[in-house]
Amino acid sequence: MEDLVNSKSDKDLFRKILRNYFTKFKYQSVVYQDFKEFFESQVREELPTEAENIFNQIDWIKWIEAPGMPPITLNFSNTYDNTVKEMITLFNENNLPSDFDKTFKQWDVELQMDFIAYILTQEKELDDEHYNYIYNTLKLTKEYNIQIKVNGYKILLNKRSILENDLKEELIEFLGTTGRINYLRDLYPAFYKKDKNAALETFEKYRNIYHPMVVKYIELALKNLS
Repeated sequence: MEDLVNSKSDKDLFRKILRNYFTKFKYQSVVYQDFKEFFESQVREELPTEAENIFNQIDWIKWIEAPGMPPITLNFSNTYDNTVKEMITLFNENNLPSDFDKTFKQWDVELQMDFIAYILTQEKELDDEHYNYIYNTLKLTKEYNIQIKVNGYKILLNKRSILENDLKEELIEFLGTTGRINYLRDLYPAFYKKDKNAALETFEKYRNIYHPMVVKYIELALKNLS
């Protein structure tokens, strides 16, 4: 169903339909006919010339009411993974398309995180050109959700032998905006390894806004590094 809809659209229309569905029916009890009617109305609105062709390819009875597996052959291709690997190769070669920063913004979060994970698992450090691309072109620490931002900081801290002042100032400010241990437990040790005094000063500055359990965890983590 997702492939049928998105193949006729230049955007991720199926997810948009799902978001609209959840918004309209939140806190309500529904049956599949409610989804069917809503889905069809959305497709007619978004794809008026393709709607009937799409509906003719969806057998609701076989999908919902008939026994056994849905009447479709699944294709477990690695298209997304291959896309990420291709872009990582081009990144390593400093040969990414000039508009990749725009493409990256349009990727799903899962795809963005895969790209970041590949960089984090590489052994080599970032040279100046790669650093500038991550920091100034992709702007991973500035223009994305907190999960992407944290991983952007992890790349720039762990894959770089020096800590640039602009990044350090930005990181110090960021550490005062979140108290979640799953973010802080990675950033403070990485920060400490690059600039011990600045990391300790930052921790003392913000410790009163962190949960006591988070404070204890970070204290122990930094103590083990000393």
